[in-house]
Amino acid sequence: MSINTSAAASDLARELVRVDTVNPPGSEAAAQALVASFLAASEVPVETYARESSRPNLVARLPGRGERPALILHGHVDVVGVDGQVWTHAPFEGVVRDGVLWGRGTLDNKAGVAMLAHGFARAARDRLVPGGDIILVSAADSETGGRAGLAYLLEQHPHLFAGASYAIGEFGGFPLSGFDRRLYAIGVGLKQYAHLRLRLTGTGGHGSRPSNGSLTGELARVLGRLDTVRAPLRVTDMSTQVLTSIAEALGPSSDLPLRDLTNEATAPRALASLGALRPGFEAMLRDTANPTLVRAGHKFNVTPSEATVELDCRLTPGGSVEELVAWVQSVVGPTVEITVLDSGPPAPATFDDSLL
Repeated sequence: MSINTSAAASDLARELVRVDTVNPPGSEAAAQALVASFLAASEVPVETYARESSRPNLVARLPGRGERPALILHGHVDVVGVDGQVWTHAPFEGVVRDGVLWGRGTLDNKAGVAMLAHGFARAARDRLVPGGDIILVSAADSETGGRAGLAYLLEQHPHLFAGASYAIGEFGGFPLSGFDRRLYAIGVGLKQYAHLRLRLTGTGGHGSRPSNGSLTGELARVLGRLDTVRAPLRVTDMSTQVLTSIAEALGPSSDLPLRDLTNEATAPRALASLGALRPGFEAMLRDTANPTLVRAGHKFNVTPSEATVELDCRLTPGGSVEELVAWVQSVVGPTVEITVLDSGPPAPATFDDSLL
Protein backbone atom coordinates (compact mmCIF):
# COMPACT_ATOMS: atom_id res chain seq x y z
CA MET A 1 0.00 0.00 0.00
CA SER A 2 1.20 3.53 -0.72
CA ILE A 3 0.46 6.79 1.07
CA ASN A 4 1.07 10.20 -0.43
CA THR A 5 2.23 13.25 1.43
CA SER A 6 -1.14 15.00 1.17
CA ALA A 7 -2.33 12.63 3.88
CA ALA A 8 -2.03 13.61 7.50
CA ALA A 9 0.69 12.16 9.69
CA SER A 10 -2.08 10.34 11.55
CA ASP A 11 -2.98 8.45 8.36
CA LEU A 12 0.58 7.20 8.00
CA ALA A 13 0.67 6.29 11.69
CA ARG A 14 -2.55 4.31 11.32
CA GLU A 15 -1.24 2.31 8.38
CA LEU A 16 2.03 1.65 10.19
CA VAL A 17 0.17 0.32 13.23
CA ARG A 18 -1.64 -2.13 10.93
CA VAL A 19 1.68 -3.76 10.03
CA ASP A 20 2.77 -6.39 12.56
CA THR A 21 6.42 -5.63 13.37
CA VAL A 22 6.66 -7.36 16.74
CA ASN A 23 10.35 -7.77 17.56
CA PRO A 24 11.50 -10.48 17.58
CA PRO A 25 11.50 -11.16 14.69
CA GLY A 26 10.76 -7.58 13.59
CA SER A 27 10.26 -8.10 9.86
CA GLU A 28 10.03 -4.35 9.38
CA ALA A 29 10.25 -4.33 5.55
CA ALA A 30 6.52 -3.78 4.92
CA ALA A 31 6.37 -0.89 7.40
CA GLN A 32 9.47 0.71 5.92
CA ALA A 33 7.95 0.41 2.45
CA LEU A 34 5.05 2.56 3.68
CA VAL A 35 7.45 5.22 4.96
CA ALA A 36 9.46 5.13 1.72
CA SER A 37 6.29 5.50 -0.37
CA PHE A 38 5.17 8.43 1.74
CA LEU A 39 8.52 10.19 1.25
CA ALA A 40 8.64 9.37 -2.46
CA ALA A 41 5.46 11.40 -2.98
CA SER A 42 7.51 14.49 -2.03
CA GLU A 43 10.39 13.38 -4.26
CA VAL A 44 12.59 12.65 -1.25
CA PRO A 45 15.50 10.34 -2.17
CA VAL A 46 15.63 7.47 0.33
CA GLU A 47 18.56 5.12 0.88
CA THR A 48 18.16 1.67 2.38
CA TYR A 49 20.71 -0.07 4.60
CA ALA A 50 20.15 -3.51 6.04
CA ARG A 51 22.09 -6.02 8.07
CA GLU A 52 19.23 -8.43 7.35
CA SER A 53 17.18 -8.15 4.16
CA SER A 54 13.86 -8.34 6.01
CA ARG A 55 14.91 -5.55 8.37
CA PRO A 56 15.85 -2.46 6.35
CA ASN A 57 16.69 0.96 7.73
CA LEU A 58 15.70 4.06 5.77
CA VAL A 59 17.84 7.19 5.61
CA ALA A 60 17.13 10.50 3.86
CA ARG A 61 19.06 13.76 3.98
CA LEU A 62 17.82 17.30 3.34
CA PRO A 63 20.80 19.53 2.50
CA GLY A 64 21.20 22.72 4.46
CA ARG A 65 23.38 25.81 4.14
CA GLY A 66 26.24 24.35 6.13
CA GLU A 67 26.03 27.08 8.75
CA ARG A 68 24.92 24.80 11.61
CA PRO A 69 25.55 21.18 12.62
CA ALA A 70 23.26 18.57 11.08
CA LEU A 71 20.12 17.52 12.96
CA ILE A 72 19.07 13.84 13.07
CA LEU A 73 15.38 12.94 13.25
CA HIS A 74 15.15 9.27 14.17
CA GLY A 75 12.52 6.75 15.14
CA HIS A 76 11.85 3.01 14.87
CA VAL A 77 9.05 0.91 13.41
CA ASP A 78 9.49 -2.32 15.38
CA VAL A 79 7.31 -2.91 18.44
CA VAL A 80 7.18 -5.08 21.54
CA GLY A 81 4.92 -8.13 21.70
CA VAL A 82 1.20 -8.44 22.43
CA ASP A 83 0.86 -12.04 23.65
CA GLY A 84 -1.00 -12.54 26.91
CA GLN A 85 -2.41 -9.00 26.92
CA VAL A 86 -6.00 -7.77 26.97
CA TRP A 87 -6.74 -5.09 24.39
CA THR A 88 -9.80 -2.86 24.09
CA HIS A 89 -9.24 -2.93 20.33
CA ALA A 90 -7.14 -5.47 18.44
CA PRO A 91 -3.50 -4.32 18.50
CA PHE A 92 -2.96 -4.27 14.73
CA GLU A 93 -6.30 -2.94 13.48
CA GLY A 94 -5.37 0.73 13.81
CA VAL A 95 -8.81 1.65 15.17
CA VAL A 96 -9.63 5.34 15.73
CA ARG A 97 -12.18 6.04 18.48
CA ASP A 98 -13.05 9.50 19.82
CA GLY A 99 -10.08 11.00 18.05
CA VAL A 100 -7.62 8.49 19.53
CA LEU A 101 -5.59 5.95 17.55
CA TRP A 102 -5.47 2.55 19.26
CA GLY A 103 -2.89 -0.16 18.65
CA ARG A 104 0.57 -1.47 19.34
CA GLY A 105 3.16 1.10 18.35
CA THR A 106 0.95 4.18 18.55
CA LEU A 107 3.26 5.60 21.22
CA ASP A 108 6.39 3.54 20.70
CA ASN A 109 7.18 4.60 18.04
CA LYS A 110 5.12 4.49 14.85
CA ALA A 111 3.27 7.74 15.45
CA GLY A 112 6.66 9.33 16.13
CA VAL A 113 8.05 8.03 12.84
CA ALA A 114 4.94 9.29 11.04
CA MET A 115 5.31 12.79 12.49
CA LEU A 116 9.02 12.98 11.69
CA ALA A 117 8.47 11.69 8.15
CA HIS A 118 5.59 14.11 7.63
CA GLY A 119 7.63 17.09 8.80
CA PHE A 120 10.62 16.04 6.73
CA ALA A 121 8.48 15.55 3.61
CA ARG A 122 6.87 18.95 4.07
CA ALA A 123 10.26 20.61 4.43
CA ALA A 124 11.41 18.92 1.21
CA ARG A 125 8.21 19.84 -0.64
CA ASP A 126 8.48 23.48 0.48
CA ARG A 127 12.11 23.60 -0.67
CA LEU A 128 13.30 24.45 2.83
CA VAL A 129 17.06 25.10 3.10
CA PRO A 130 17.85 24.95 6.82
CA GLY A 131 21.01 26.21 8.50
CA GLY A 132 22.29 22.63 8.70
CA ASP A 133 21.42 19.35 7.04
CA ILE A 134 18.43 17.39 8.36
CA ILE A 135 18.87 13.63 8.43
CA LEU A 136 15.81 11.39 8.73
CA VAL A 137 16.26 7.81 9.97
CA SER A 138 13.47 5.26 10.16
CA ALA A 139 15.16 2.38 11.93
CA ALA A 140 14.55 -1.27 12.58
CA ASP A 141 15.34 -3.29 15.69
CA SER A 142 15.09 -0.83 18.56
CA GLU A 143 13.29 -3.20 20.93
CA THR A 144 16.04 -5.82 21.12
CA GLY A 145 19.14 -3.63 21.24
CA GLY A 146 19.47 -2.13 17.76
CA ARG A 147 22.02 -4.54 16.31
CA ALA A 148 20.12 -4.55 13.03
CA GLY A 149 19.10 -0.92 13.42
CA LEU A 150 20.86 2.19 14.68
CA ALA A 151 23.81 0.28 16.12
CA TYR A 152 24.38 -1.26 12.69
CA LEU A 153 24.15 2.12 10.97
CA LEU A 154 26.54 3.77 13.41
CA GLU A 155 29.07 0.94 13.21
CA GLN A 156 28.96 0.15 9.49
CA HIS A 157 27.80 3.42 7.92
CA PRO A 158 29.00 6.29 10.13
CA HIS A 159 29.28 8.58 7.09
CA LEU A 160 25.49 8.87 7.14
CA PHE A 161 25.73 11.04 10.23
CA ALA A 162 28.61 13.24 9.14
CA GLY A 163 28.38 16.73 10.59
CA ALA A 164 25.58 15.87 13.02
CA SER A 165 25.60 17.22 16.56
CA TYR A 166 21.94 16.97 17.55
CA ALA A 167 19.23 14.33 17.41
CA ILE A 168 15.50 14.27 18.07
CA GLY A 169 14.19 10.81 18.86
CA GLU A 170 11.09 9.16 20.24
CA PHE A 171 11.08 10.87 23.64
CA GLY A 172 10.01 14.45 24.12
CA GLY A 173 7.20 16.42 22.60
CA PHE A 174 4.45 14.59 24.46
CA PRO A 175 2.29 16.18 27.16
CA LEU A 176 3.09 15.64 30.83
CA SER A 177 -0.03 14.62 32.71
CA GLY A 178 -1.05 15.28 36.29
CA PHE A 179 -0.59 19.05 36.32
CA ASP A 180 -3.12 21.87 36.26
CA ARG A 181 -1.84 22.94 32.86
CA ARG A 182 -0.48 21.21 29.77
CA LEU A 183 3.30 20.91 29.67
CA TYR A 184 5.35 19.39 26.88
CA ALA A 185 8.68 17.69 27.49
CA ILE A 186 11.83 18.11 25.45
CA GLY A 187 13.94 14.98 25.73
CA VAL A 188 17.50 15.86 26.74
CA GLY A 189 18.85 12.49 27.83
CA LEU A 190 18.24 8.77 28.02
CA LYS A 191 18.89 6.24 30.76
CA GLN A 192 21.46 3.58 29.90
CA TYR A 193 20.04 0.15 29.19
CA ALA A 194 21.38 -3.08 30.69
CA HIS A 195 20.13 -6.66 30.48
CA LEU A 196 21.16 -8.88 33.41
CA ARG A 197 20.56 -12.55 34.13
CA LEU A 198 20.46 -13.96 37.65
CA ARG A 199 21.15 -17.66 38.16
CA LEU A 200 20.11 -19.48 41.32
CA THR A 201 21.02 -23.09 42.06
CA GLY A 202 19.95 -25.53 44.74
CA THR A 203 19.12 -29.14 45.44
CA GLY A 204 16.27 -30.50 43.39
CA GLY A 205 14.12 -33.47 44.23
CA HIS A 206 10.79 -35.16 43.95
CA GLY A 207 7.74 -32.92 44.19
CA SER A 208 6.21 -35.09 46.91
CA ARG A 209 8.85 -34.24 49.52
CA PRO A 210 8.29 -31.46 52.11
CA SER A 211 9.49 -28.05 50.99
CA ASN A 212 12.03 -26.53 53.35
CA GLY A 213 14.69 -24.17 52.08
CA SER A 214 13.88 -25.03 48.47
CA LEU A 215 15.20 -23.23 45.42
CA THR A 216 11.71 -21.91 44.66
CA GLY A 217 11.57 -20.38 48.12
CA GLU A 218 14.92 -18.68 47.50
CA LEU A 219 13.63 -17.51 44.13
CA ALA A 220 10.60 -15.96 45.84
CA ARG A 221 12.89 -14.19 48.32
CA VAL A 222 15.04 -12.77 45.53
CA LEU A 223 12.01 -11.54 43.57
CA GLY A 224 10.54 -10.01 46.71
CA ARG A 225 13.75 -8.13 47.43
CA LEU A 226 13.96 -6.79 43.88
CA ASP A 227 10.36 -5.64 44.18
CA THR A 228 10.81 -3.72 47.42
CA VAL A 229 14.42 -2.49 47.63
CA ARG A 230 15.14 0.70 45.70
CA ALA A 231 18.48 1.84 44.32
CA PRO A 232 20.09 4.93 45.90
CA LEU A 233 18.97 8.31 44.67
CA ARG A 234 21.23 10.01 42.15
CA VAL A 235 20.60 13.70 41.51
CA THR A 236 22.44 14.96 38.43
CA ASP A 237 22.83 18.34 36.79
CA MET A 238 20.51 17.09 34.05
CA SER A 239 17.70 16.01 36.39
CA THR A 240 18.09 19.24 38.37
CA GLN A 241 17.64 21.33 35.24
CA VAL A 242 14.59 19.32 34.16
CA LEU A 243 12.94 19.52 37.58
CA THR A 244 13.70 23.22 37.92
CA SER A 245 12.25 23.92 34.47
CA ILE A 246 9.00 22.14 35.35
CA ALA A 247 8.78 24.01 38.67
CA GLU A 248 9.30 27.34 36.92
CA ALA A 249 6.65 26.49 34.32
CA LEU A 250 4.10 25.60 37.02
CA GLY A 251 4.84 28.80 38.93
CA PRO A 252 4.78 29.63 42.64
CA SER A 253 1.13 28.58 43.01
CA SER A 254 2.03 24.91 42.56
CA ASP A 255 2.24 22.85 45.74
CA LEU A 256 4.38 20.14 44.12
CA PRO A 257 7.79 19.94 45.90
CA LEU A 258 9.76 19.55 42.68
CA ARG A 259 12.70 21.67 43.82
CA ASP A 260 13.09 19.38 46.83
CA LEU A 261 13.78 16.54 44.38
CA THR A 262 17.02 18.28 43.40
CA ASN A 263 18.48 17.63 46.84
CA GLU A 264 19.24 14.06 47.89
CA ALA A 265 18.50 14.93 51.53
CA THR A 266 14.98 16.20 50.83
CA ALA A 267 14.13 14.05 47.81
CA PRO A 268 12.79 10.96 49.68
CA ARG A 269 10.11 12.94 51.51
CA ALA A 270 9.29 14.89 48.35
CA LEU A 271 8.83 11.67 46.37
CA ALA A 272 6.54 10.25 49.05
CA SER A 273 4.25 13.26 48.70
CA LEU A 274 3.82 13.04 44.92
CA GLY A 275 1.19 10.29 44.87
CA ALA A 276 0.41 9.12 41.32
CA LEU A 277 3.16 11.38 39.93
CA ARG A 278 5.86 9.59 41.91
CA PRO A 279 6.86 6.81 39.43
CA GLY A 280 7.73 9.20 36.62
CA PHE A 281 9.87 11.46 38.77
CA GLU A 282 11.46 8.62 40.71
CA ALA A 283 12.59 6.94 37.49
CA MET A 284 14.54 10.12 36.75
CA LEU A 285 16.47 9.79 40.02
CA ARG A 286 17.13 6.07 40.50
CA ASP A 287 18.55 3.11 38.65
CA THR A 288 15.93 0.39 38.16
CA ALA A 289 16.21 -3.40 37.86
CA ASN A 290 12.91 -5.07 37.07
CA PRO A 291 12.44 -8.85 36.72
CA THR A 292 10.78 -9.53 33.37
CA LEU A 293 11.50 -13.22 32.66
CA VAL A 294 11.51 -15.95 35.32
CA ARG A 295 12.30 -19.57 34.50
CA ALA A 296 12.42 -22.57 36.84
CA GLY A 297 11.54 -26.23 36.58
CA HIS A 298 10.81 -28.53 33.67
CA LYS A 299 8.38 -31.10 35.07
CA PHE A 300 5.29 -30.95 37.28
CA ASN A 301 6.50 -33.39 39.95
CA VAL A 302 10.18 -32.37 40.13
CA THR A 303 11.36 -29.48 42.27
CA PRO A 304 13.90 -27.48 40.26
CA SER A 305 17.60 -27.25 40.95
CA GLU A 306 18.17 -24.15 38.84
CA ALA A 307 16.27 -20.94 38.17
CA THR A 308 17.05 -17.85 36.12
CA VAL A 309 15.67 -14.32 36.30
CA GLU A 310 16.25 -11.73 33.59
CA LEU A 311 16.29 -8.08 34.59
CA ASP A 312 15.49 -5.03 32.50
CA CYS A 313 17.76 -2.39 34.02
CA ARG A 314 17.94 1.34 33.35
CA LEU A 315 20.80 3.47 34.68
CA THR A 316 20.56 7.15 35.47
CA PRO A 317 23.10 9.43 33.74
CA GLY A 318 26.49 9.20 35.41
CA GLY A 319 25.98 5.62 36.59
CA SER A 320 27.84 2.53 35.42
CA VAL A 321 26.91 -1.08 34.77
CA GLU A 322 29.55 -2.18 37.28
CA GLU A 323 27.92 -0.10 40.01
CA LEU A 324 24.51 -1.46 39.09
CA VAL A 325 25.70 -5.07 39.25
CA ALA A 326 27.24 -4.42 42.67
CA TRP A 327 23.95 -2.96 43.91
CA VAL A 328 21.89 -5.86 42.53
CA GLN A 329 24.33 -8.30 44.16
CA SER A 330 23.84 -6.55 47.51
CA VAL A 331 20.06 -6.92 47.09
CA VAL A 332 19.86 -10.57 46.02
CA GLY A 333 22.77 -11.92 48.05
CA PRO A 334 26.25 -13.27 47.32
CA THR A 335 25.16 -16.77 46.24
CA VAL A 336 23.24 -15.53 43.20
CA GLU A 337 25.28 -15.53 40.00
CA ILE A 338 24.90 -12.36 37.87
CA THR A 339 25.72 -12.16 34.17
CA VAL A 340 25.56 -9.03 32.02
CA LEU A 341 23.91 -10.16 28.79
CA ASP A 342 23.89 -6.77 27.11
CA SER A 343 24.21 -3.07 27.82
CA GLY A 344 23.98 0.18 25.94
CA PRO A 345 26.50 3.02 25.86
CA PRO A 346 26.86 5.12 29.03
CA ALA A 347 24.43 8.00 29.32
CA PRO A 348 26.13 11.41 29.70
CA ALA A 349 25.19 13.36 32.81
CA THR A 350 25.09 16.72 30.99
CA PHE A 351 23.63 17.92 27.70
CA ASP A 352 24.19 20.60 25.12
CA ASP A 353 21.19 22.93 25.12
CA SER A 354 22.36 25.19 22.30
CA LEU A 355 19.74 23.72 19.96
CA LEU A 356 16.87 24.74 22.26
